[in-house]
Amino acid sequence: MVTSVREVNGVDGRVLSSEVFAEAPDGRVVPHAPIACVEELMAHGYRPTGTWG
Repeated sequence: MVTSVREVNGVDGRVLSSEVFAEAPDGRVVPHAPIACVEELMAHGYRPTGTWG
């Protein structure tokens, strides 16, 4: 079961990341924060509404 998806933003001695998808109260994983690589995801079917197509 996936409950969180993180995006690696960089490294400064430690890995810097953001939780871009998180589990909602109803159990779905939904967008949680802006995604830096949204253009790359869209090239593979991601829609900024949080769905894939």
